[in-house]
Amino acid sequence: MEWKDTIALAFLATCITWSAGEVVRFTVFTIDNAAQFFGGAPEQVFEFGRAHGAHKNKNKIAHIVLGARTVRYGLGAVIFPIGAACEWVLVLQALLLQLTDLAGDAADSSVMTPWMGLLCLLIVAWPAGLYVLLKSLLSQKRKHAQMVLERRETVKMNKCQ
Repeated sequence: MEWKDTIALAFLATCITWSAGEVVRFTVFTIDNAAQFFGGAPEQVFEFGRAHGAHKNKNKIAHIVLGARTVRYGLGAVIFPIGAACEWVLVLQALLLQLTDLAGDAADSSVMTPWMGLLCLLIVAWPAGLYVLLKSLLSQKRKHAQMVLERRETVKMNKCQ
């Protein structure tokens, strides 16, 4: 298999990875919005305190939403770097393809120079962009984990009363 044949594999890996990530993300958005429609957001539900009476169903809904968000942040931290790496490989392959075509046709070298410069810039900048976005995702994950811990403590304290 020649390296040009791997472009299709890299494209397929990118599509599958980002599709999986988006399915998880939009499923959580759907669950979150449905929960708000039927019983309120977890941030509001847990403020009612003990899970008895009318609030019992709201607490169940809140736990489903928190579980869905936990799955989202857990998988997102794995899927996002894989998807970004697959994209980076595609950009690298595009540059290699341009260089290979350029070597075969030296007359068009002036036309391809800006395109190749952009690809080189993207290859260098990609890891920096990944770092910033992944750091933001991990910050959201930490904030969510802290909220879950605080809510668990609140529920434990209310059960003891």
